[in-house]
Amino acid sequence: MRVFFDEDVPHKLARSLPRNEIQTVASMKWGGVKNGELLKLIEREGFHVLLTRDKNMENQQRLEGLPLRS
Repeated sequence: MRVFFDEDVPHKLARSLPRNEIQTVASMKWGGVKNGELLKLIEREGFHVLLTRDKNMENQQRLEGLPLRS
């Protein structure tokens, strides 16, 4: 499973998901990308899961129809 860690997710958590492909904002060189554009990039790159601690994402962005979990 392809998992994307937002900037606010501790990278140490990746150790808990050893059988998954983990990418981060830094590893994808997406630093400074705003949430709306970030969601488009995540979808385009085929990620299955988005891990974020952003509590307002669902109020700020349209998440319905995206093929991922947050």
